[in-house]
Amino acid sequence: MRVFALFIFFILLFGCASQQSSESKTEQSAEPKEVPKPETENGKIEEVISMKLTSPAFKHGENIPRKYTCDGEDINPPLKISDVPTKTQSLVLIVDDPDAPMGTFVHWVAFLDVNKNEVPESANLQSGQNDFGRSGYGGPCPPSGQHTYRFKLYALDIGMPSFVTRPTKADIEYVMKDHIIAQAELDGEYKRG
Repeated sequence: MRVFALFIFFILLFGCASQQSSESKTEQSAEPKEVPKPETENGKIEEVISMKLTSPAFKHGENIPRKYTCDGEDINPPLKISDVPTKTQSLVLIVDDPDAPMGTFVHWVAFLDVNKNEVPESANLQSGQNDFGRSGYGGPCPPSGQHTYRFKLYALDIGMPSFVTRPTKADIEYVMKDHIIAQAELDGEYKRG
């Protein structure tokens, strides 16, 4: 009899818990809740910083001038960086084309000086390997149609390690995992012809 009573007790207990769980899921999905801001080690709320990446050569969503493509001088456009978090130990710039026919094509993996707020035109930066198989910038060169080129800037809370070979985008993304404290993106368009 005691075993039977315990059995009934657990059925009622889990039945109620399951009903409360489904009710709370309904409440959660019905009304979105505010996501809490991250806290620092000392418990104070840390402000979320919006790092910015712009270019005097083109605005976000506009066409990249021919000069910065394979049809022109094939040099990198000038870039401006602002609102970099003070805790930044390294900056990484990745330029890629998500519209490439065989999947995302990497045009540039570059390491920037955290103490500078610009990348000059035709910059000579420490760079990883792009998908052209070389180090440095390789400008937009789409086979057909209009493509979007993403200039993605990442602020990291660690310094970049030394690499034995030229790192690829995948190598850098592996190192960056869990260390991105801010990011910014500037998109440009280009169509040949």
